[in-house]
Amino acid sequence: MKKTIIIVTVVAVAFTLAVGSFMFYFYPYILEPAKDRRDAVRLYNEGEYVLAALRFDMISGYGDRAKEAWIKAGDKSFEAGELSKARTYYLKGGADSSVFNALNAAYYERGVTAYADNDRIEGENYFSCIAYGSSYAKLIDPVRISCGERLLEKGDLDSAEKVFLLCGDMQRNAISELWMERAKQYLDARDLSKASACFARAIGYADDSLAALDRADQLWRDAASAARQAGDQELAEKCYAHISLGH
Repeated sequence: MKKTIIIVTVVAVAFTLAVGSFMFYFYPYILEPAKDRRDAVRLYNEGEYVLAALRFDMISGYGDRAKEAWIKAGDKSFEAGELSKARTYYLKGGADSSVFNALNAAYYERGVTAYADNDRIEGENYFSCIAYGSSYAKLIDPVRISCGERLLEKGDLDSAEKVFLLCGDMQRNAISELWMERAKQYLDARDLSKASACFARAIGYADDSLAALDRADQLWRDAASAARQAGDQELAEKCYAHISLGH
């Protein structure tokens, strides 16, 4: 009986050691990876691409499958209009340039729509996501200028200035001309205060500030002459007072 107990005990210990050895040395290298692969493939087939990519990333030798899943996740997010997520997933998947070009186009279109609604902040949020050097990056300033021009027509000089300040140096002369034209309109309307503010901004944006100053002074002279001819000496004197010293 005692001998039987010893044999049973030995067998139990041996079995326990065998199971322990299997769990610690064989399961992690044989069965567990196989289960992870099955789970990753199942998640991929179910359209759970992010979860599938995370699983594939954990399995040695499955980097390509992980990238494939990340790109699929990017496609899914892009189609759902979730551009920020799409960009993150595309980066993880190492997507090619054509994919990012489509993403830049989507950001540009959303920025244009936001600016058309005069939502400058939202528009800039989208424009900031466009890759530097992208062909779409070159199209941003004209959108800003168009918005600034609309704001000028509404008489909202401060908002127009905020938009124009976002533009690159290549657009400065075009912006200067917009301010100059708006100043002329205010002169015609006899709104000297706003005309003066517009002239100051026109001169500030111009590459040749002295030439812009000369133009402004000439417009003040013309307005003064027109006022004198109309018999409005007070307005004429106010216009002359805006002419810069030495001009």
